[in-house]
Formats: sequence, structure tokens, C-alpha cells
Amino acid sequence: MEILKDQGKLSAIQADVFMVPRPYEELYDYSRDPLQLLNVASLPEYAETLKSMREILNRWMNETGDNIPENLTKDWYLKEAGLIKTEFHNIRRNAR
Repeated sequence: MEILKDQGKLSAIQADVFMVPRPYEELYDYSRDPLQLLNVASLPEYAETLKSMREILNRWMNETGDNIPENLTKDWYLKEAGLIKTEFHNIRRNAR
């Protein structure tokens, strides 16, 4: 898939896997879009659903003490098959 991405031969759906950065919020209507290809978070008709989901998340975070860190942990995983960065090695192959 990496080779096809580099050659520009992926469909928009396939290329979505490599999208960086991801949208701030993602919301999918599974009943209408079971493959979850269309992010509906910005569509006005889903505003109430998104608001409700935010409220549920906030309630969960308050009840459990969960939070969103101010400084997110670095993503050590590269979007290349079998490669990982670590503090000890620049790049190494994952054991499979």
C-alpha cells in the first residue's frame, strides 16, 4: 500500500489511512455509512448528535478522572510497515 501511495495510485478512501493530522473530531453514521467513510462531524444535521457525544465524553472524563494531556506523548510509530522509532534506536524493525 505504501508503494501505491507513493505512486499516487490510492483511492481517496484508501489514502485516508495516511491522513495527518487527523480531523479534531470524527463522527460517523454507521446506519447510513457502515464502512465509516464519511466524517459527518461538520455537517449541520449532526450538530445535536455531536453535542450529545461531547457531553457524554465530558461526563465520562469527570466521573473517571480521565483527561486529555496538555502535552501528548509523541507518536513513536511510523506509518511505514514494520518500523518504529524509540528513544534508544532511531528506527528498527518490529519483531513479528
